[in-house]
Amino acid sequence: MVARLAPLVAVLVLGGFVVAAGQSVKDGRSLVQASVLFRHGDRSPTETFPNDVHQEDAWPQGFGFLSDIGIQQHHNLGEFFRKRYGKEGFGVLSEEFRRDELYVRSTDTDRTLMSAEANLDRLYPDQPIPIHTVRTGLDPLLRAFFLNCPRWTELMEEDFNSDDFKQKEKDSKEFMAFVVKKAGWGEPHGIMDAWRTQDPLLCEDAHNMTWPAWVTPDVYKRLTELTAYGSEINFRGDEKGRLMAGLLVNQIVSNMTTAQQEIQKNEKPYRLLVYSAHDIDISALMSALNVYNNLSPPYAACVIVELYRDTRGQFSVQILYRNDSSHEPYVLTVPGCDEFCPFDDFVELNDEVILSPDKWRRACELPPITWLSGFLYGVFAASIVLLAVLYLMSYLRQPASSGDKKSQ
Repeated sequence: MVARLAPLVAVLVLGGFVVAAGQSVKDGRSLVQASVLFRHGDRSPTETFPNDVHQEDAWPQGFGFLSDIGIQQHHNLGEFFRKRYGKEGFGVLSEEFRRDELYVRSTDTDRTLMSAEANLDRLYPDQPIPIHTVRTGLDPLLRAFFLNCPRWTELMEEDFNSDDFKQKEKDSKEFMAFVVKKAGWGEPHGIMDAWRTQDPLLCEDAHNMTWPAWVTPDVYKRLTELTAYGSEINFRGDEKGRLMAGLLVNQIVSNMTTAQQEIQKNEKPYRLLVYSAHDIDISALMSALNVYNNLSPPYAACVIVELYRDTRGQFSVQILYRNDSSHEPYVLTVPGCDEFCPFDDFVELNDEVILSPDKWRRACELPPITWLSGFLYGVFAASIVLLAVLYLMSYLRQPASSGDKKSQ
């Protein structure tokens, strides 16, 4: 792997991953395109436990909102993107924003939209950039967890009934009962609920808020371990990541395929495609690509999928993971391939993971959408609209009451 890097690029191995330092073109490869999925920045908790002295009014914008720390984290990440993809790095982005070079999409939450805005403020300072979004219940690309997928539910039930999970629940039952009592939840909590207490404590610690006396270092450590275990359960095995991120992998591969086709036609492809989302999306993507480390992604963590072209016109893919601003991203190697994976090999190795909408429905064991069901749905929707129009017309035709006349 080291031999693949340019002579001036330093390679440092940390924690089983490879850190690539430097942004020069590697072995004659030039960067064509990058697809980036990042987590929003630091936020206030999405909820807290009943006995917490720091309730929603303790946070300037309430629960689940991007903090000043989170804004700064994405300022830093935006500066990283500018250095990597601007004139100081690969030089694939123009100095001024161009709509044919950059595309940005976010989930429909304030903290992800604001994270994208903060990020872009450093990528292209003082330039308004369009950010696209889709309502949560209609966004299979970035919010698959909010959609009905019977197969994923079935897989989760299998894990909940596994000997490993049952033993873990048994071992933590007394501890979780202690947490529930002290936190004042009022109803029993299991392993999969540990995050509901751990997350607000994490947020409070980041903002120098005082913990209750019962939250000792050992208690918090145990909560963190159980939260991590619950996160790992969400993506245990190959199939869960495929179901939750297969559509996104399909989109990223489509991005790269389109880029190659446009280059062959001497057209200019998108240079950078940015997706602003959540920790669960990053975990799902890494799980789908079989490069997941079973650790919850920190705030502003990002997965970068880069497409390169060598001097022979051959395309290859490199995956990077940036979860710490103190050093360059880690290189993630897809099993069965090298650091720079030939594009065709990358597609072949991930063939089962790349899910079109139809494949995703089949994988989730949902009934297919036929022309008849689509037609009937359209008729139903049109009927609702027609009834609403008729009701409105009927209402408008009614004579005004004496009270209405006086108000005129």
